[in-house]
Amino acid sequence: MPREDEEVDPEFIHYGRDVLPSFEEPGVFMRLLAGEAFGISSGVRTHSPLFYLHWQLRKGATVQMPGGYSERARMSPQAR
Repeated sequence: MPREDEEVDPEFIHYGRDVLPSFEEPGVFMRLLAGEAFGISSGVRTHSPLFYLHWQLRKGATVQMPGGYSERARMSPQAR
């Protein structure tokens, strides 16, 4: 988090589905919860550059994680 935002008061803001863009292609559904990825932007306000994606993949489907971020993580199927 940027230094100037480290002491901000905590808050809760509800964001409706209309500000959470989704994308589909054969075998893949993606909803961008926050940040920017794949050329689209979420309406959710963030304090630093990031992306937070929800993916649903059919068996055998593959996706490539977005580049341009120094730290990225994913949940393995075994972790579910």
